[in-house]
Amino acid sequence: MTPAQAQHEKDLAKLLKGDRPLSQMETLCIERLINDHKRAKSAGLVWNEDKAMQAVLFFDLLQHYKGKFAGQPLSLQPWQRDCIVKPLFGWYREDGSRRYRQSYIEVPRKNGKTTMTAGFALKGLLMDGEQGAEVYAAATKREQAKILFDDCGKVLGPAIKKRVRVLKNAITFEQMNASLKAVSSDYNTLDGLNPHICVVDELHAHKERGLYDVMMSGMGARFSPLMVAITTAGVDRASICWEQREILRNAIEGHVEHDAYHGYVATIDEGDDWEDPLTWHKANPNLGISIYEDSLADFCRSAKVSGSAENNFRRKHLDQWVGQAERWIGMDKWDACEDSFSEEDMEGLPCWAAVDLAETRDLNAMAIVWRRGEDYYVKTWFWAPKEAMDERAAYDRRQVVEWMHRGQIASTYGQSADHESIAAQVNALFERHQPSALVFDPHISGEFLYHLRNNHGFPEDKLCKFNQTIMNYSAPCKSFETLIYQNRLKHDGNPVLRWNISNLAAYQDANANIRPDKKNSADKIDGAVATIMALGEAIHGETGVESYGGAMWL
Repeated sequence: MTPAQAQHEKDLAKLLKGDRPLSQMETLCIERLINDHKRAKSAGLVWNEDKAMQAVLFFDLLQHYKGKFAGQPLSLQPWQRDCIVKPLFGWYREDGSRRYRQSYIEVPRKNGKTTMTAGFALKGLLMDGEQGAEVYAAATKREQAKILFDDCGKVLGPAIKKRVRVLKNAITFEQMNASLKAVSSDYNTLDGLNPHICVVDELHAHKERGLYDVMMSGMGARFSPLMVAITTAGVDRASICWEQREILRNAIEGHVEHDAYHGYVATIDEGDDWEDPLTWHKANPNLGISIYEDSLADFCRSAKVSGSAENNFRRKHLDQWVGQAERWIGMDKWDACEDSFSEEDMEGLPCWAAVDLAETRDLNAMAIVWRRGEDYYVKTWFWAPKEAMDERAAYDRRQVVEWMHRGQIASTYGQSADHESIAAQVNALFERHQPSALVFDPHISGEFLYHLRNNHGFPEDKLCKFNQTIMNYSAPCKSFETLIYQNRLKHDGNPVLRWNISNLAAYQDANANIRPDKKNSADKIDGAVATIMALGEAIHGETGVESYGGAMWL
């Protein structure tokens, strides 16, 4: 190990032992960087201190252009310097090419993302010595890509501004025939590009993976390409952003070797108190520098009284992957409704049931809602094809397998929903509790109804279809929300149902009608939907109103 490597190792260790608390993920990122110096020779890796410091000093040639730091150099903080810039530009392979080809950087807002984004792009344009370099600043929307591109032009310091031409749609470095341009997710027009460096802004906002894939595939002819994704936390665990985060997680946890993949994540740990200022420090390495505690305190106060504001605060300012962008039900309100009741406690009380079924490989749910006095009590049952859930758990680390082991999700045979098995169990529960109706979605319940009627003799007059329109859902949804916030919808703490509630988003039209929004919910909401349908029929049955806009009798 060279003296320069030993010093970098010490600087990284200082970050581990510093006053700011670190999450497990950030700790693992730094420990991996430390270990790289120890194994460099055996791994065929070469540390070039001159190039690492050239990259660090390059940022001093750029300058802030707004706020109180306007006109001052974009000097790097220790975490940016030692965890990101020096590793990305200091490590090489034995053939002289860049070690890292991809980097995933995830930090909360106002922690210097613009500094790094512009710096990486301009470094690739001006300092890599790449003839004909094509550098791209990429974002999901054309307007956002243009903002990112404009930032690159505005941060140019006087010493380098005279070396480039800043045009409307490009920054060019004619000495090397190189250019920097903005691109967006209209990726079908991007074939034929040959990127040297591409910096992708807010990867979590990319609903499709096409732009990322096109840029990666275009780098194949470059000797030392680099793709950098810089983002805050997202909500979609089926996205390209979550995929890249998981690649990094597997690398830092030692599950795979991926010497070409760099990453850094500043976040909080599961179970941390998001209202605690100490937690804010853990997630924000630039707290006190580019973002301040009093600002976070203001955001936190708003988050305490609004589910969507809470979600926004935790995702954008604590870098926490939360249920969805606009959570409908506050989880503190839901948790306050937990009650230690059993099925036996509910025997003899009036009740109503509903099922929400999957067509193929997903979760299936049944809910029964009982009325006792002024309160309603809900219990849910879940089924899923075991093979499909095993596959799912392998890529997104859900607890579905553990829930199956505990019996909280009943497993059915095969890769797709076994509607015959589910029909048999629904019929048994119906016979036991004698609900007034079984509500179902007529669009995907055909096979289930066939088995229920023909194999189990289910009474036809107890079947109640629920067409999935916003007018049918609105009254039950509003009752569902009101009862939770009044602490009158009791549940038994079923963790699968809680997961569904945490995922639940709502769509509202111009007339304030609402319905569950499966498209924009973060994940499965089947148990929540079954509960809403059963509750709607319960209220409809109690009032005796011919139609509340909800279920319609067959």
